[in-house]
Amino acid sequence: MPSIDLIDQVRGELEAAARLDPYTGFEQAYVCLVKLSLNRPDTEDFKYRSPASKEARRLHTMVAKLLLAQMKEILSLPQVDELLTLDPPLEAYCSHEKEEMNEADVQQAIATIRSKRNSSSEDALESLLLILKNIRNKREHGFKSAKGPRDQEILTPAQVIVVALAKACLTPRQPSRGAE
Repeated sequence: MPSIDLIDQVRGELEAAARLDPYTGFEQAYVCLVKLSLNRPDTEDFKYRSPASKEARRLHTMVAKLLLAQMKEILSLPQVDELLTLDPPLEAYCSHEKEEMNEADVQQAIATIRSKRNSSSEDALESLLLILKNIRNKREHGFKSAKGPRDQEILTPAQVIVVALAKACLTPRQPSRGAE
């Protein structure tokens, strides 16, 4: 587990992130999630991968250690359905001519969440994390704005999900989910 000081710091940052506008709050909450993954002894260093994939692997490793009940709680948030039922769909929307789409990856992630959220929560949550990382990357690289209506449709539920996910990662976990 991260140190008590880091936990208190992240807890405070998450509370602040939840009160911010979705554009800023989403990013702050995502940074909290990354901080937690960097400070967990049970997330490997993954020296053989690129820095971007190291971050993704650390996040996936950390999230995979959540209790099954925590995973199900996050996957049952109404904001998850908001992302999955966007019109036009999340995977079919570009806000800028230079924006690249990961349409196949996002479509697969959405299908996995829909089909496995009750039967294989770990797979569904990993897919949700992929979508959140994709949203974060688009925001970080300038393809999201604080005022765009479509961006608000995406960032508002994403902010709630990332805050909930980071808060779940703050709580102690049991060594095995088999006892649940």
